[in-house]
Amino acid sequence: MITKEYLNQLPNTNLYSRSFTDDNCITPNNETASCKPLYKCPQLLEVLITQKKEAIDFVRESHCGSWSSETQPFVCCGTKSSRTAANDSYDQVTVRASPTRQKISDKRFCGFQHTDDYFYAGNVTAIDEFPWLGVFKYKRDSDLEQNDDEDFYEFGCAGSLINNRYVLTAAQCLRLATSTVVAVRFGEYNIKHDVDCVKFSDIDDCSNPVEDVGIERKIKHPNYNRRTGVNDIALLRLNRSVSYSDYIRPICLPDAETRYARIGEIMTLTGFGRVATDKNYAIIKKRITSRLISNEQCRTEFSDIKDRNRYVTDNIMCTKELADNKDRSCEGDSGGPLMFSHRTQWHIEGIAVWSTAECSIDYPFAYTRVANYIDWIERTVVS
Repeated sequence: MITKEYLNQLPNTNLYSRSFTDDNCITPNNETASCKPLYKCPQLLEVLITQKKEAIDFVRESHCGSWSSETQPFVCCGTKSSRTAANDSYDQVTVRASPTRQKISDKRFCGFQHTDDYFYAGNVTAIDEFPWLGVFKYKRDSDLEQNDDEDFYEFGCAGSLINNRYVLTAAQCLRLATSTVVAVRFGEYNIKHDVDCVKFSDIDDCSNPVEDVGIERKIKHPNYNRRTGVNDIALLRLNRSVSYSDYIRPICLPDAETRYARIGEIMTLTGFGRVATDKNYAIIKKRITSRLISNEQCRTEFSDIKDRNRYVTDNIMCTKELADNKDRSCEGDSGGPLMFSHRTQWHIEGIAVWSTAECSIDYPFAYTRVANYIDWIERTVVS
């Protein structure tokens, strides 16, 4: 018999609010359904009686609304009581386990940030938030007529540290119009300072000095097409190993056990791109929240743009930014990570690649879907 005490033992892993209007919600199978008390959803109640792990997991992931020990849980009550094959579609990705996974994502270190250890609700990114972000340092082409300063450098694009030697980014970021990436800066918070300090509980919290690490090898996907944006993904092999700290740490790659973001859930992007159209680049590392949308919706919302040579394929995922964001995704954020956290361990699901020319919340932002390139990443890193 299922008692209230048994229901209250089900772990609450719903750390992120699911998108629903009135009584609508999205099931783990991406089915639009009704959010209702568990006792009024016979298909889930019956399967839960078996007390099998897969049944309990499915009911847990079907949770919607508020979970409280004072009330019975609400569930998204669809037509299915288990995962279906549709989950392997482009809106819900499954990655097979690989024997080489541990060589890239070491779950003892990746995806953890000190910010999650304390309550932080500031509207500015915390100094130790997203420690896997690397901002790219570019050197201007030497043959430019106006290149009076041979030591001229500029910053742009971003990437994600995935282990102590490799950075994952967009292929378009390996070269800008008149400059080439030559190094990756880690531990950056305020682009104007090498060491950053912020007030936290009346105490100065200061970061370690930033680290500029050179690049040994640039590896773009062999089938990348700059004109169409197909396979816009690349790896940078650093010229030395980096040491981990509170301010420099890798993010996890998705694997077979990853709990992916579902349609309607909130995801996060970070970078140092422009703060708005025709505005300056960000001084402080940005935190941009957006809602994952289906590829079908993404195609529809881009359909009114004429002469567009970018297409929402199965290797693309899209989000719509939240209106109350302090920051916007914009030019210069390309290559940055689209992230999701499960049980306070972050993983990368997308790489920022394109949107419209205007930094607007009216259109989605498109990302290369990392899960579809895990085999290529593994082969490249371990070769």
